[in-house]
Amino acid sequence: MSLNKKPKVLLVVVYCGNMIKMYEEAGVSMIAAFLRSYQYEVKIIAQTEKNIDYDFIAAYSPKIIGFTVYKVSKAVVGRVSLKIREILSDSLLCLGGYEASCQAERLLNEMPHIDLCIRGEGEKTFFEVVKAIENAVELDNIEGITFRKGTSIISNADRRLIEDLDTLPYMSRDILKNNNLHVAQIWTSRGCNGYCTFCISETFWKKWRGRSIKNVVDEIEYVKNTYKIDTFYFIDGSFEDPDEDCTRLENLAQAIIDRDLNIYYMALFRSEFVRKATPKLMELLVKSGLFTAFVGVEAANADDLKLFCKRGSLDDSKNIMELFKSYKIGLQLGFILYNPYSKCSNIVKNIEFLVDNNYVTRFLGYVVLEGTPLSKKIERDGLINSQSFFGYNFQNSYVEKIIIFINNYLDEITDLKSTYQILNNITNDLIFVYPNILRRCERYQLNEYMKYMLQYYDQCLSLVSDANYIIGNWLKSLFEIKEAQWDEQDIIEKSQNYWTNSQLQKIINRLQLKRNKFYMEINSYNIPNIDELTQLII
Repeated sequence: MSLNKKPKVLLVVVYCGNMIKMYEEAGVSMIAAFLRSYQYEVKIIAQTEKNIDYDFIAAYSPKIIGFTVYKVSKAVVGRVSLKIREILSDSLLCLGGYEASCQAERLLNEMPHIDLCIRGEGEKTFFEVVKAIENAVELDNIEGITFRKGTSIISNADRRLIEDLDTLPYMSRDILKNNNLHVAQIWTSRGCNGYCTFCISETFWKKWRGRSIKNVVDEIEYVKNTYKIDTFYFIDGSFEDPDEDCTRLENLAQAIIDRDLNIYYMALFRSEFVRKATPKLMELLVKSGLFTAFVGVEAANADDLKLFCKRGSLDDSKNIMELFKSYKIGLQLGFILYNPYSKCSNIVKNIEFLVDNNYVTRFLGYVVLEGTPLSKKIERDGLINSQSFFGYNFQNSYVEKIIIFINNYLDEITDLKSTYQILNNITNDLIFVYPNILRRCERYQLNEYMKYMLQYYDQCLSLVSDANYIIGNWLKSLFEIKEAQWDEQDIIEKSQNYWTNSQLQKIINRLQLKRNKFYMEINSYNIPNIDELTQLII
């Protein structure tokens, strides 16, 4: 290769069944922007496995190809990257992201066709890799990579952190444009001060670092004007960091208002935010466009909260939910229903909490993220099991038995699985779509439609509550069975009778009718950018 010819770069995001084809991928988008600032030609593909265009990839013939890999996408990334290797035998194939950062050597051993893993934040590291390939020099001195050298796998020293985040360019928006998305990601910081034991943030980002408020708001204004997008998702690990009195958050909200940007946004919070959320701050957040909050509650019992090192208490969880609801802010809970140390009594407490707050349909448990404090504890305790469905064994084998039964039962009963999906979709409407529309109605004083919205919300919430009560009762009943009384065939028969007589399907039918009418009504009102709102279902 001529030393004067810059190599082409391809960045690939492969969506799989457990990933959401809704948002941009900040990691590859930032790397693309950084490389382009040095005049490298970069293309981004973000597609499901079956829609990957291999003919395009062959024709483009990139010299360096990077893949974002998560635990849930590892298998599909492996298949796609192997097929690309067969097409482009001389290209350098790289993996990046959380999984590549924590499991670099394992991934290279499992995927012999992959050449290199990038650990930690990737802008400067990927740039130096591309530059090394361009100039045909060795990779030995590049910080933050694990790579093949002959028959050996070498891990270089960690990359030093980028301290001044304002020096980075804005995200490239290829995924936003190419997938016709209606929600733009935006980040104001890297890292989180929560230090939860299950979270990868401290391992990956090391510490909290923030962009200047001006830099953030300039990017928001640029995206809105360039792409005609007014809905944003702040992907910060926790929106309220770093200061205890939320001065930075207050300044950000005020800057959005002062620019008269008229945006609508979602953001992530920890439950203890409720202790410092003054009426002044809440009014600023609402006025600046906050319509949905993701809150990391995680558990509703003391044992799990201690295991996760949650700084927020159960009272904080209850109070922050009431706080956001009082300001008509949609609420999505981060919740880990079960973990390797779960007891039946604690899972029952978790289910009761979820039933009370209409989230029981999300029957999700702990997922091992290697390198986190909790994963290290699980490994020390001899509970790691890569062959298990969960990635670990449970201390209480009876708890594991019940959870496996629930997962298998829900997977096998097609009608119930479909019912769950419909209920989740409608719940997501109430969490994401409804609050966004309501905020627009408030901003543009569409009082007539607001009355209809409030009525629709109350009716749907009542039906969703009834559905969750039915589902929660079934789940609770399983965890309340004494181990000596467990008879799987008897439980299957009782479960089938329960669902036959539960009235759940009638509730779902009523919800679907109301939902259909709701979307018909939307189009009859002159709400700005109304066409975007139906894209907000997560």
